[in-house]
Amino acid sequence: RLGFGLVASLQKQWLPSGEKLQKGDLGARVQLRYGMEDRGLVQVDLGRTEDRTRLPISGSESSRVTYARFATEWDSFDSHTLPTEGLMVRATWVRGFRAESGPAYTTGYLRVRNLWTPPASTRLPFGLDVDAEAGIQEHAPGPRWFIIGGPDSLIGTRSAYYLAPNFAALRLGLPFTAATLFGVAVQCVP
Repeated sequence: RLGFGLVASLQKQWLPSGEKLQKGDLGARVQLRYGMEDRGLVQVDLGRTEDRTRLPISGSESSRVTYARFATEWDSFDSHTLPTEGLMVRATWVRGFRAESGPAYTTGYLRVRNLWTPPASTRLPFGLDVDAEAGIQEHAPGPRWFIIGGPDSLIGTRSAYYLAPNFAALRLGLPFTAATLFGVAVQCVP
C-alpha cells in the first residue's frame, strides 16, 4: 500500500530543573507498507521543525530547521499485544538542514527485538526476549534528544526520565505466557 499525508506534532516537556522544552513538526509524508499483513514499512518525511528551550535563569533558545526523515520497520511478531515469537527491526535517520536559527543536525536510531519460544516438545516454560536499541545525534538541540526511561520504563513515572543525545540499551527477558480459563493470555517477563 502506498500512502501520502501531512504530519503535524507538538510536544511540551517540563523538567524538574525548571527547563521547559517544546518541539513542533509540520511536514509531508510518503509511506509504503509491504509484506503479508503490512509487516514492512518504508517512510519518508520532509518538513519544518521548531524547537524552544526556556531556561529559568538565562531565558530561551529557539531553533528552526528544515528536515528530511527516513524510517523503515519490519515486524514479524505473532501477536500485537502479547507476542511470543518473531523479529522487529526499526531504524530512523533524520537530517536537519537549512537552519534559520540553531544548528543543522543529524539523528540516527536503531532498535532490534527478537522473541523466541521453544518448541512444545522441549517443555521449557519460558522463551527468550532480546531487545537492543541505540540512538546517536550530532548537533541536535535539547528538545530533539532521546527520552530515556519515563512512563515506558520499569519505574513508570514521568519525572523519572532523562534526556540524552546518545544512548545504547540492551534488555534480556525470559517471557512466560499462559492462557487463563477464558482463553485470555497472561504474560510475565522477568
